[in-house]
Amino acid sequence: MNPILRRVLAVVTGVVASSLVIMAVEFAGHAVLSGGSLIPDENHEVLLDAKSLSFEQLVSLLVAWSAGSFVGSYVGIRIAGGAEKMISLLIGAFVLAATVMNFFQFPHPTWLMVSAIVLIPVASWLAIPRQPKKAT
Repeated sequence: MNPILRRVLAVVTGVVASSLVIMAVEFAGHAVLSGGSLIPDENHEVLLDAKSLSFEQLVSLLVAWSAGSFVGSYVGIRIAGGAEKMISLLIGAFVLAATVMNFFQFPHPTWLMVSAIVLIPVASWLAIPRQPKKAT
């Protein structure tokens, strides 16, 4: 397969994987922290204001975004077969951009925004394989 096409496919697949992981972790966090219900109650407007969520629910969002960034980068790197840093950077940038867009749509606490802006790129960076240095 053409290496450029393979890398484009890797980025697209990584972005899809990150989106699925974020969605799954957010659903799981909501289910655990909301008494087991995946369907919002009649007061679903409270979900649109992140500042009204509990600390645990906000942390679950941060975990979801970071896990999505890591898993998406990991999947993309494994498919790409090269250019690990570039693939990881692109997927992490997508997750970060989507998260920042979310900040503009709904109010979020400042600590959550700062933490996300730091942790999402770190999670993508951690997905890059480390190769041991060759002994000389």
